[in-house]
Amino acid sequence: MHIGLDFDNTIVCYDAIVHQHAVAAELVPENTPVSKRAVRDYLQANGQGDIWTEMQGYIYGVAVKDASPFPQLHAFLSECTDREIHLSIVSHKTPKPHLGAPYDLHNAAREWLAQQGILRSVGGVVDDDSVFFEHTRKEKVERIAHRDIDLFVDDLPEVFK
Repeated sequence: MHIGLDFDNTIVCYDAIVHQHAVAAELVPENTPVSKRAVRDYLQANGQGDIWTEMQGYIYGVAVKDASPFPQLHAFLSECTDREIHLSIVSHKTPKPHLGAPYDLHNAAREWLAQQGILRSVGGVVDDDSVFFEHTRKEKVERIAHRDIDLFVDDLPEVFK
């Protein structure tokens, strides 16, 4: 069996760091729910979509190092290893943010995977050459198809359409 995983909002959880950053920058009220979606919705509803986009670039490019994996991720990865299930990570991620500083989003994501001990090169369970960051959603779907993935886990229903 071969399982594929998305990266953003499937493996890595940004809720706490997005909320923390937005509150510290006085972009949202402190009582905004601790959720990436709640912060995004608040900013977009208040005409601050560009601020959201720029902040998201910072989060994905710099603050990702402080993000947590979703609960039970490591237990899931361990179970896959025990069952000899091959894993791939396939994500739609532009190389640089759309707005703001030109952070290397691909490198930041790979560093997070290494920091979390997920990559085989640091003792983890996912082969380094089984991690793909595609520039478009179309390329992501094509990569999934060409990797012969049996099951794919993603937070975005539109990927499956």
